[in-house]
Amino acid sequence: PKWKDDQTFFSWMLERNPKSFNAINRLADIEREAGRLQNALDLYQASLQVAAWQPYPWLYSAFTQHQLGRKDEAIATLKSLLAKYPGYEPAETNLKMLLESN
Repeated sequence: PKWKDDQTFFSWMLERNPKSFNAINRLADIEREAGRLQNALDLYQASLQVAAWQPYPWLYSAFTQHQLGRKDEAIATLKSLLAKYPGYEPAETNLKMLLESN
C-alpha cells in the first residue's frame, strides 16, 4: 500500500511526479537518517535539478558531503549557496564551522 510508511509514500509520489521537490527531498532525508549518505546526496543533487532556487537541497548537500568526509566539496557547495543567497544564515554558520575546523 502506498501509505505504509514515509519511504513508500514518497517513492509512490515520485513515481507519479518525477519533479516533485517535496518527494525527492523527503526521500533524501530518509536516506540520510538511515545512514545511506551517498544515496541521500544523489537525491539532494537531483532536487537541485528540479528546483535550484531552493536553499534546502544546497544546505543538505553540503551537510551530507561533510558527513561523507568531502569537506572541500561541502565548502564549495555552501559558497555556491551563499552566492545565490548572500547572508543566508544557516549557510554562513555552517561555512564558518567548516572553515574553522581541522
